[in-house]
Amino acid sequence: MILKDFCRELLGFEFYEIQVLFAGTIFLRLSARRALRRVNIKKMSSVPKLILNSTAVVSARISRWLRETITVLEAMKDLFNSKKRHR
Repeated sequence: MILKDFCRELLGFEFYEIQVLFAGTIFLRLSARRALRRVNIKKMSSVPKLILNSTAVVSARISRWLRETITVLEAMKDLFNSKKRHR
């Protein structure tokens, strides 16, 4: 790992790799929130349109999940059958 031996001391506390990454993400999120607070937008979508869009996204995810699951199960079945033949 890149930060495997990374350790810094600040005010008598030791900070290791994952702690530095968490602190960095917290800083980035807070700075993005501060920057985005200044952005003003007008409401362009109505509530029924938002509901329809979210319903479409959820139904697409469900159908995609089914197709992906079936494809994975078929691949596993083929792999199992090919290993079974070699024995």
